[in-house]
Amino acid sequence: MIFRRSGAILFAFILFILTLGLIPPVGRMLLEHYAFKPGVIQAIAGSQTPVAFQGLIFQEKALTSSDILPVYGSSEFSAESEFHPTKFYYGKPDGFVPFLMGRGGSQSLVHVLSLAAQGNALYNKKVMVILSPQWFETGGITSQYLEQNFSPLQTYQILYDPSLSTGVKQQLSKRLLEFPEVVNKYPILAKNLAYHARNASLNRPVQILVNAAGRVEWWGLQVRDLYNTAMFIPLVNKHVIAQNAVNPVPKAPDWTVLMKKAEKQGRESTDNNSWGILNSYYSKYIEPEFAQKAGSQRTERLYPSPEYQDLQLLMQVLQEQKAEAMFVIVPVNGFWYDYTGFSRQEREAYYTRIKKMIEQNGFESADFSQHEYDRYFLQDIMHLGWKGWLEVDQAMDQFYH
Repeated sequence: MIFRRSGAILFAFILFILTLGLIPPVGRMLLEHYAFKPGVIQAIAGSQTPVAFQGLIFQEKALTSSDILPVYGSSEFSAESEFHPTKFYYGKPDGFVPFLMGRGGSQSLVHVLSLAAQGNALYNKKVMVILSPQWFETGGITSQYLEQNFSPLQTYQILYDPSLSTGVKQQLSKRLLEFPEVVNKYPILAKNLAYHARNASLNRPVQILVNAAGRVEWWGLQVRDLYNTAMFIPLVNKHVIAQNAVNPVPKAPDWTVLMKKAEKQGRESTDNNSWGILNSYYSKYIEPEFAQKAGSQRTERLYPSPEYQDLQLLMQVLQEQKAEAMFVIVPVNGFWYDYTGFSRQEREAYYTRIKKMIEQNGFESADFSQHEYDRYFLQDIMHLGWKGWLEVDQAMDQFYH
């Protein structure tokens, strides 16, 4: 009787595992057929939802859609203006829309997870990555930023993807294990990372069990991604979907006229200070502590930093999958950084270092480092503004076409 009952329990468990493993591929087929109607993924492009940049499905659809340019960045996506890419390319006026992935704290390591998890979907695809100087401060990404943007689903996807090299998996595993307060919240994943970090073969019973448990957890996370995706799509504005379902005749922008307009808007939006900083930002963050900020960044540096190794790992992933990538080099507000004492020589060394990394890895760059003293290029002391976004819009246009 006991053996019969145990056998029944074991059979039920095996059946559950098999069913769990079948749900993701079947669920994706159903989503593809019933949910991803024309215009849906394009309408989601500017939402910046965690369902997209911490999941798998939306990113894969973005990469495989011919009228989408995936763009990976961070807090600059919150710097809104008429020239923000979501607004500028609304309705595909030039034949495509940028799909924005990331938010504040999304640095190189976070983008490694997002992009490496796409595996073969990256093959020969174009992606843009917007780099911020603040990422490269001496500590690199913080535990807080990694935790709020971390995706165990993407991490498992990378570990179990045969198209990714052992070297990438080992480097990533070692790096993630430097953040125990993040990965230890997922004990099974942490054990799998430990094995991959040592490049250990899964031949001992414990290792085999850990690997099996990881795969079950991975399937469960895929089911959750399916659910989150299915729940998000009905929330998308139907009018926006309809607009993105059509393909208007591309119309070349008049960049000269638009730049004059951006200059005018920037001037009007920064008229309560002489630093070219958005009025509301200046009043809230700068003016109250203006005197104390003088010379306050005199000792800060942009090298050494673990961020450079994270960026190199990101580039390695893109190289292995033969992706075409453009990296955008964003400047800081030179007037403000001079006032706070942040060495100009240090900043210029950073721009040179990044440009060299991009070139040595065989990728394109849109280098805007010469715009440190260009008023209205930035909206505040570090985020893209009216003229800055327009320059990036033009870089997107040239890169896509």
